[in-house]
Amino acid sequence: MLNTNKLISASLWKKHFANNQKYVVAVSGGKDSITLLDYLVKRLKNPSQQIIVAHFDHQIRPDSNNDLVFVEALAKKHKLTFISQCADIPANNKDNLEATARHFRYQFFEMVRSQFKFDYIVTAHHQDDQVETIILNYARGAGLKGLQGMSIYDPTRKLLRPFLQTPVSQIISYLKTKKLNFIQDQTNFDTEYTRNHLRQLVLPKLIQEYPDFNNTILDISILATQLTKYYLNQLNLRLLIATNGYRFTRQKFQQLNPPLQLQFLYQCFQAFNLPTTKANLKKCCTLINQKSSGQKIESAKVTMWIDANHIHFTNNNKTTPTKTIQIDLDSITNEKIINWNQHHLKITRTQTITPNTMPLNLTTGIIIIRNLLNGDRIKPLGLNGTKKLQDVLTNKKIPQRYRSTLPIITSNQEILGIPGIITSESCRINHQNHCHFTVTLVDS
Repeated sequence: MLNTNKLISASLWKKHFANNQKYVVAVSGGKDSITLLDYLVKRLKNPSQQIIVAHFDHQIRPDSNNDLVFVEALAKKHKLTFISQCADIPANNKDNLEATARHFRYQFFEMVRSQFKFDYIVTAHHQDDQVETIILNYARGAGLKGLQGMSIYDPTRKLLRPFLQTPVSQIISYLKTKKLNFIQDQTNFDTEYTRNHLRQLVLPKLIQEYPDFNNTILDISILATQLTKYYLNQLNLRLLIATNGYRFTRQKFQQLNPPLQLQFLYQCFQAFNLPTTKANLKKCCTLINQKSSGQKIESAKVTMWIDANHIHFTNNNKTTPTKTIQIDLDSITNEKIINWNQHHLKITRTQTITPNTMPLNLTTGIIIIRNLLNGDRIKPLGLNGTKKLQDVLTNKKIPQRYRSTLPIITSNQEILGIPGIITSESCRINHQNHCHFTVTLVDS
């Protein structure tokens, strides 16, 4: 028996294959997937219980049914469950045949995995496929995400690619040593397809000119992955869906260079399941960098909206329970941080007022932080009369679903304001009324 390190590293095997996990193995009948199936059958403890062989017939070739018959016979030989599906991909194709085929194929694999409650979908993508993918992503204008290429394991899709670090030369060597039969798909030689053109015509010339070309591309992939992690740490992204949302300041965003802006938004959009198309990201960047406010990008579960100072991400299906927090100002010697929904409020004992802080001319006593209530009214700074707080928030283009998360500061049943949004006339600071405390939103 060959050592499992031969085609799959020991650490990868221990993590994904050593604990009786179950696998939907995608088998086309080609050399890569036949090698993968043989390799797993010979090494898993109970392959007949751990493997389902899944074959998808795209019906692109007239003789494609021969592939199905071949793979089904192989599954039967190994006493494995075999499941197949056929779809007329050319008839369903609207734009890109390869992309359409991939969509239907993986939809089928996931259907099988979900139905049988298996752990993974396993494909035979190898190191040479990774090189091709990175080059194609770069040619299409991908950023750091695209230059990372494919991942060995995609937890969102339960997709495992155990050969991704294995050169195709090792797969061919295994195939010959084991004398395995496989199907030669003639469409793999059709250079009308972009990937085939790259594989058959472009890469051989590049490798001939630069023998270490593949390793150079793989090094770029590693660097892109490391840079992404570094940038995300620097940007201090804490996008937790468990909270009611997330926000960050436009000013800080505008200080980033354009590539970092796109990377930042990509992570935000991905975390909140908003469409991550390049057009969508660039549109959002433009809106944030302009002076416009009130703009929205919505999905079924999340809304991204822009006000004068912030970009907000809020969950449409989350509600915030009514609550109050009572703060004794006498207990604050320097400053106090209060957690309120997704916000962090800083109450500081100071006479210095800075932008976006809400001054309090109280010297002592109790303030109460609570949710917005129906009928709330405030006497805005500079106005004689009162206004409905809901009307104030509407004028500032703050969505209804976000209003329940806002901290309303009150004292003696009077609304003093909402930090960063509005301040009451009662908080006016002049030669008679001095600032003794400030309240600041510090969550962005």
